Amino acid sequence: MLQFLEIVLSEFLTTPVRSQLRRSSQSKLIKFLEPFILTIAKCIPHHLNEEIFLLCEHALELRLSLTLKPCLPNDELIQTLVESLTDKYTMRSKAHKRLVKYFLTRVIVEESLTLIS
Repeated sequence: MLQFLEIVLSEFLTTPVRSQLRRSSQSKLIKFLEPFILTIAKCIPHHLNEEIFLLCEHALELRLSLTLKPCLPNDELIQTLVESLTDKYTMRSKAHKRLVKYFLTRVIVEESLTLIS
């Protein structure tokens, strides 16, 4: 199931369909992705497969690419991701390190800098 979701999200990121969405469809997709990413983040510590990290990364990338203006994901999402990525039961792997690096560079640093400027 996770592989299916990862394939769908990665295809959505690579195809030109994303750029052809109307603003109303983009806002609906953002409203769907916020709780979806939150649910994925809450599952990270309890998961034994590496696909969860890639799925979370693709969902975050899709959420950030659909943003009409620079804005960070909500505070609850950021807090849940930080807690999940640093939880003592979270599996440590290359995929975990890649998600942590992506989260820190793309979500925290780059999005924060776009809000400042």
